[in-house]
Amino acid sequence: MKSLSEYFQKNIRLTDVDGKQWSGRVETWTPAIDSEDDVEEIGLMTPGQGLIGFKQTEIQSITIE
Repeated sequence: MKSLSEYFQKNIRLTDVDGKQWSGRVETWTPAIDSEDDVEEIGLMTPGQGLIGFKQTEIQSITIE
C-alpha cells in the first residue's frame, strides 16, 4: 500500500478490513514515527459522522474520488 501521506487533503473512498466503506476528505495524517503504535494514521472527515481515524493496519483499500 502507498504511504497514507499521498491521500492527505484528497477526497477518498476507504474500505476498512471489515469491508465497510467510508467516504470523505483526508484532513489529518500522522507518520508512523509520531504514532503510538508506529503505524501511519489518517483522519477522514465524513459527512454526518465527523472525523474518523484509521490506522494503516485497519485499511483494506483506498481510492481517490
